[in-house]
Amino acid sequence: MDVTNRTGTSTTYLPEVRPASDGSFSFVDAPPTGGQYTYSVYWYTPVFQVAYASNAVSVRGAGA
Repeated sequence: MDVTNRTGTSTTYLPEVRPASDGSFSFVDAPPTGGQYTYSVYWYTPVFQVAYASNAVSVRGAGA
């Protein structure tokens, strides 16, 4: 999983997250500054096809 700022100048790779038995997952992140960020998630196992999802979020304030 990674998070990229709006301008694409900074990408941070977050720790691996294991999904629950129902496929859901959660994580906590606090970007250092406010702005637009895109979280991208990639799933891969040898048994299933690769899956990808991303979502853009707006963060207000520093360390929000």
